[in-house]
Amino acid sequence: MGQAGRRAKYVKRASMKKLPASSGRHPWDDPKLSRADKVIAFVESLPCSAGPLAGTKFELLPSQKKFIKAVYATDRNNKRIVRTAVLSVARGNGKTTLAATLALCHLAGPEAESRGEVQPRTIDSRRAAFIRRWRLSSTASRGCQSG
Repeated sequence: MGQAGRRAKYVKRASMKKLPASSGRHPWDDPKLSRADKVIAFVESLPCSAGPLAGTKFELLPSQKKFIKAVYATDRNNKRIVRTAVLSVARGNGKTTLAATLALCHLAGPEAESRGEVQPRTIDSRRAAFIRRWRLSSTASRGCQSG
C-alpha cells in the first residue's frame, strides 16, 4: 500500500492518452513464440486503466514471468504440464492483477477457447470482486460475454 497523510509523496499519473488503433496483428500471434511467451506478450500488451500508471502498458515483474513460464510449460505434444498453480508472495507484488490478466488471457487472448470459462479463486472476497469487475470491464470493451 502507498503512504497516506502529510508525508505521502505525490505520484504523477501517466497521461490518459488514447491508445493507437489495432493493426489487426497482435504481438502474441508470432508462430515462433512458445505458449508461455504468447501469454507474456498478451499480458504486456494490455493497458493499465487505473492508478498511477493508467494509460501505460502492463510490465510484468521477473518473478511473474518466471511463474508464467513454469505454469505454461508444455510437453512434446504442446500440452500444458501444469493444470493447477498456486502463487504465494507478499502483499503488493501484483498477485490480483496477474490473476485478472491471466483470466482475461483465457477469455479473449491466446489461451481463449470457444465457450470457455474462467473461475478465479481468492481467499479475500474483496479481491474476488476486483477480479470479476476487471474481467467484466475488460471483456465488455472487447465485445465478449462474461459469466
